[in-house]
Amino acid sequence: MQTESDIIPSVIRIVENNGFSLNRYKKTFIQRRIVLRMNACKISDVSKYLQLLKTPDEFEAFVKSISVNVTSFFRDVSPFDTIGRKIIPVLASRPNLSGVLRVWSAGCATGEEPYSVSILLNERLRRTSLNYEIFATDRNQKALDHASDGIYKESDISKIDSLFKARYFTKFNADSYQVSPQIRKPITFRLEDISKPTTKKFDMIFCRNVMIYFEKQAQDVVVNNFYDSLKPGGFLVSGMDEVFVNENFSNLFTPFDLKQKIFQKREKPLN
Repeated sequence: MQTESDIIPSVIRIVENNGFSLNRYKKTFIQRRIVLRMNACKISDVSKYLQLLKTPDEFEAFVKSISVNVTSFFRDVSPFDTIGRKIIPVLASRPNLSGVLRVWSAGCATGEEPYSVSILLNERLRRTSLNYEIFATDRNQKALDHASDGIYKESDISKIDSLFKARYFTKFNADSYQVSPQIRKPITFRLEDISKPTTKKFDMIFCRNVMIYFEKQAQDVVVNNFYDSLKPGGFLVSGMDEVFVNENFSNLFTPFDLKQKIFQKREKPLN
């Protein structure tokens, strides 16, 4: 008979046997998601839930709950304002930009973040000769499929500036809108793990309220990967609730706007 004390390793074993790694997540976070799913399924018996988790439908529901797809367009307006006013002009003035500003939206969920960034860049660069590319990644294929379509309910875009809504969204059906082609085109959506090294180099990386759920060791790997993936002087935009437990973080990044949780890559690590 399974007990509450051993459900986490049992769940991890089932999930990882199906190709989805949970080793980066905090055990307390996994436990909360297990309780959430058991309550949703109206199951109080641990053994019964473990049997249910082996079915395709519940496995998919559990993985979706772990993927934390909590997002919205222009989530937390202040960081976007700072990026538009202060960071984009700095990046646009760099001689080594080669005409293309490159951004990584890491943990992009259902696409609201990369589309928000695309709108911001389109607005700020439209009177310049610069282009931009956005590399948007997530570990949830269904979320990426939704993101690629760029179709959202009217309620999803209700808080977007009316000018942006008119300029960058078109009516898709009775209650949905689709992001315009000019905003979708610069974005590449891909299933990818943010802890894996990439050969791409970016001017700016968005990773907002993702690592807050990671164990310290996983944070270390991701932070080092972001440092290596940024161009010299590149920017890391983290979540407003993010707290880095990586002791090496301050050796790699310096605060650009601490209130907005925006950091800049140091030219060389301090240690």
